[in-house]
Parts: sequence; structure tokens; C-alpha cells
Amino acid sequence: MPLVGFEPTISVAEGLQTYALDRAVIGTGEPQYCFLHLMTPNNLYYIILYYIILYYIILYYIILYYTILYYIILYYINIV
Repeated sequence: MPLVGFEPTISVAEGLQTYALDRAVIGTGEPQYCFLHLMTPNNLYYIILYYIILYYIILYYIILYYTILYYIILYYINIV
């Protein structure tokens, strides 16, 4: 398509720079992690709550595993 008089030509370097800036603004580029913004009192509460819930979920599955193992052992002891 031929250029019209009011359309500026964009150099390759400028196009790449604009593309990189667009990706940074949109958030589709490589993520940059910074956890300092998570340390507000409200977010800190949810982080602590998350780890407490995670702890109890893991504890539940450990207890479940050993309970099942216990009954399996009892089953085989009674059979043999």
C-alpha cells in the first residue's frame, strides 16, 4: 500500500522500541517480579492466611495418608 503524505515512516529500531514499550505496558512481556508491593498490612494478612490454610491442607493429607496406611497394615496383619 503506498504511503499517503501524512503517514510518517517508522524506522526499524523505533518500531522495535515501540513494540517493547507496548508489551511492557500491556504486560505480555517477560514478567518482572517485585514483592515489595505485597508487604502492605492488608496483603500481608492474606499471605499469612494463605500459608496457614496451605499448612492445614498439607497436614490433612499427611494424616489421611498415614490413616490409610495404618488400615492397610491392619488388613494384611489380620489376613496373614
